[in-house]
Amino acid sequence: MSQNLQSKTQDVIFEIKNRLDIVDTVSEHVVLKKSGRNYWGLCPFHKEKTPSFSVNHDKNIFKCFGCGVGGDSISFLMKLNNSTFHETIADLAQKFGLELPTFGQSSEKAELREKIYDINDKSVEYYTKLLLEAPEAFAAREYLAKRDIDADVIKKFNLGFSLKQADGLINYLVGNFKSDFDLLDKAGLISKRTTGNGYCDRFRNRIMIPIRDEKGNFIAFGARALEDSQNPKYLNSPDTLTFNKSRSLFALNLAKESIRNLDKVIIMEGYFDVISAHTHGLTNVVATLGTALTEQHLKILARYTDSRRIYLAFDVDEAGVNATSRGAELIKSVFDGLGDIKQFDENFASLSDTNNRSSCEIRVVTIPTGKDPDEFIRTDGIDTYKNLINKAPLLIDYQINRIIN
Repeated sequence: MSQNLQSKTQDVIFEIKNRLDIVDTVSEHVVLKKSGRNYWGLCPFHKEKTPSFSVNHDKNIFKCFGCGVGGDSISFLMKLNNSTFHETIADLAQKFGLELPTFGQSSEKAELREKIYDINDKSVEYYTKLLLEAPEAFAAREYLAKRDIDADVIKKFNLGFSLKQADGLINYLVGNFKSDFDLLDKAGLISKRTTGNGYCDRFRNRIMIPIRDEKGNFIAFGARALEDSQNPKYLNSPDTLTFNKSRSLFALNLAKESIRNLDKVIIMEGYFDVISAHTHGLTNVVATLGTALTEQHLKILARYTDSRRIYLAFDVDEAGVNATSRGAELIKSVFDGLGDIKQFDENFASLSDTNNRSSCEIRVVTIPTGKDPDEFIRTDGIDTYKNLINKAPLLIDYQINRIIN
């Protein structure tokens, strides 16, 4: 390696180390709780019930006092992923958009990821233009208008419409950008025809709801059927290189700063629940994507709310009640190693039950009229819904009330 090339490589590695934050790096994989100057969690490298894994933000290091492993962000990722230094640096360079001379151009996987981002961008533009302008989208515009979703909201969430014909998107992407079918398939935009050969659009005659990652990249789509005969009513993209529904949360890119500032997150069921909340100024709200709440979802959210204050605002039908119960149990199990779940409000708390000791705070938002959040916000007003949030009971009180009632 030439001295100049080696110098450039070292510069990139130095830049990567400067950008890495040990707390951010570790908290993507370990639920951390701040205690004193350090953060603590259950060690990912050995089994334990009491947290002995410490992260020091000032020194930018971690140390497990149970198994003895320690180091910086890079060594943490190397051990966690069983990867070499070069592999880890290459992954981080790609993550930060840095060119690493010694490792040449981006890997095939990184190149494919960028191509999927690009083809999703083009698809979003196509779907949105159809929704705003196409005569075929009249029913879609009427449906959204009934939900008080106007052009400004459409543009904010990049909502769109997919044609009923089997190859509308295919013709657009192949005809205008010479896109190949293999890429469209890997992006989850097309499906193999059930009869005959070839492909067809995955999404047809649906309202298109783009899904972004935390950085704002378009990674997938949710699609709402416009006709009762269409099944399922909601169709999501399949898992792809850029999208994993067990790790993705709708509108997290818009909600993360509010979650951090308010130190609490509200989890809803549906896309339109979240869209309605954000449109009316309630912005610390996300939704799962047609799947149950997962451990990965909770670890992601824990990075934004230090107190782990989680409000479950699911529908009040049987499915929603069951989802609330399952979600609450999962939250308790994920944060179990950090202490006890908060059981009392401040006015009734015992001396031993303090916010500092609590591993998490779970509250349940229940709409007494049986409406979903979207409908309730539109009919009863956002202030009334915020009042329900402010009065939302802790999980144990919610459970007691259900037994009594």
